[in-house]
Amino acid sequence: MQKKIQRQLQAQIERWLFRGKIIILYGARQVGKTTLSKAILASHGSDGGYFNCEVQSVQASLAQREPLALKRFLGDKKL
Repeated sequence: MQKKIQRQLQAQIERWLFRGKIIILYGARQVGKTTLSKAILASHGSDGGYFNCEVQSVQASLAQREPLALKRFLGDKKL
């Protein structure tokens, strides 16, 4: 059985959401960045999307400098 660890950082991050800024999670490998991101996204339903930036197609899509191309890629996601 997998044990879910409540992270203090999650509450701090959620307080800063939707304030018109970008929140970047970074850290060493396998410290829980993806798990934390997905937990935050899960609490916001379909308004959120997860994009793995290690995937070439995602990198290429996010590298676009054309706002309409970025909008098409991201869709209506708010988070």
